Amino acid sequence: MRLNLETSFAGEDLLLTQLQAGSSSNSSEGAVDLLNNVPEAVETAQGIDGFLQTSFLRTNSALDYSGSDTRFILNRLNYTFAASKDLNLSFFAQGFASDYVDFNRYANDSSRDFSTYGLINNQLLLANNAPGAGAAFSWNPGAGAFTLRGVYRADQAAIATTSATFGGDDAGGLLNDPNLGVVELAIAPSRDFTISLQYSTGTQSGSDYDAIGANLEFALGRQVGLFGRFGYAFNFPGGIEPASWSAGLAFPDLLVPGALAGIGIGQPLIFQEDVIGLFNRTQTNYEAFYNLPLSDNVAIAPVIQVITDPGNRDRNTILTGTVRTVFSF
Repeated sequence: MRLNLETSFAGEDLLLTQLQAGSSSNSSEGAVDLLNNVPEAVETAQGIDGFLQTSFLRTNSALDYSGSDTRFILNRLNYTFAASKDLNLSFFAQGFASDYVDFNRYANDSSRDFSTYGLINNQLLLANNAPGAGAAFSWNPGAGAFTLRGVYRADQAAIATTSATFGGDDAGGLLNDPNLGVVELAIAPSRDFTISLQYSTGTQSGSDYDAIGANLEFALGRQVGLFGRFGYAFNFPGGIEPASWSAGLAFPDLLVPGALAGIGIGQPLIFQEDVIGLFNRTQTNYEAFYNLPLSDNVAIAPVIQVITDPGNRDRNTILTGTVRTVFSF
């Protein structure tokens, strides 16, 4: 359960406080926990960090809102305001890089459209989209076709002490490991078409990280939309240079005005070669949903998720069913 509290002081600014709680159970992520049983060789062979490999696959397969703590926690706390007519600035004490870049009208909002991490964001570009603190900007000169966005996030900016989990003595703080910076240029020559070109850089688990990405959305009329994402990490632990992609179709107003349906497919982590000898497949994620508004304030959406070759290995297919309900008031 998530509760959004929205406050404005001047009418055009927004202070967002989001509280979250759940059952601390994650069916899709738990089903992919077989990734945790990858032999130790994964962590050492060819100098590749096993944490990054298993975490990317597991995170991309999980539902965005799954695995919540049983207690209410502060999931988001950010403030956005207009510094000028064309420039918006944001500061956040708790938030995600995906709140400020990698937007897509058909696959971006886990309360409205797709729910799987790997379909609502480019996780290779966003380095697992971990929460943290930082700042962001969005500049749209003259309200034209070009928008430049950027965000910097430090995972443990609020932690005064270091942590051996992320980089040992260098961990914690606003500028130390782990951190991530993303810059994005969105080009929208018309209301129906937008393409975004992206670059990210940072450090994670003591290793440097660099990736490029692209994000596409295209309205094929009023009731059909196409989306796609691509990511490529040219600087990744072990020099394996993985890629990722996702694509799908969305159907606004399907059967009922205000409804939204969608089908999507993606491969969260594609190795150029099997340098370890364990990853002999490429995991593929599928998702289908139908978001049905029951009233102006209540919407319900059944979701089906299928994962083939989980963990990039020859394993049994995973099937997850979810019912999502959103109350707006």
